[in-house]
Amino acid sequence: MVDRSALLQEVRVRCPSISLWVEFLYGQTARLYLRNGHIMVATGVQQGDTLRPLLFALVLHPLIHKIRDN
Repeated sequence: MVDRSALLQEVRVRCPSISLWVEFLYGQTARLYLRNGHIMVATGVQQGDTLRPLLFALVLHPLIHKIRDN
């Protein structure tokens, strides 16, 4: 799972031109409807989002550098 606060931070730093759009999409907890109820979703990205591969790669980038440096 991807922490949304880490995702938003990386987008702000590395892709500022899309940061407002990503904050609009992922800045709040989403509501996933399930039968008669709902589940609040606060991690990860939406399935089917065309930005998903980019956002996932941005979150992995610092981790890859940390592993490389160790």
